[in-house]
Amino acid sequence: MGNMPRSDSWIRENFNCMSYALGVYDEWLLPFEKKLSDNRLCQNLTEEQMTNHADFMKEYFNLKLVEDISNLDKKIELIAYRIAKEDDFHFLVRKNGRWFHKEGRSRCIGTMKTKEVFSKSWLGRYNSKIMFFIKE
Repeated sequence: MGNMPRSDSWIRENFNCMSYALGVYDEWLLPFEKKLSDNRLCQNLTEEQMTNHADFMKEYFNLKLVEDISNLDKKIELIAYRIAKEDDFHFLVRKNGRWFHKEGRSRCIGTMKTKEVFSKSWLGRYNSKIMFFIKE
């Protein structure tokens, strides 16, 4: 963990949305397995599996699931997680009250308005329930 590298090519190739949300800028992370061993792992994702993902993230990444964020100080870094049913996942991170994210191999770090975070879907495809985490 540490400061985010500045090189666009580094950002594109070396970390994904989960890595960005957790501040791990040197590897692609998954919410359900330590290393990407098979690109078919993202097939058949369901909301029911998200509970298992939360358990995995607690154990391996020291994340705590937060059921109610309404009373959480906006200055606390908050991580949001959603899946695109059957084939993908996405993470956002709230830093100092603003939401940020990185799409897959994109070179860009994007922002999202709070109303978009709580909308029916993110980026037109991540439309599952939203799970929120804080670092323990």
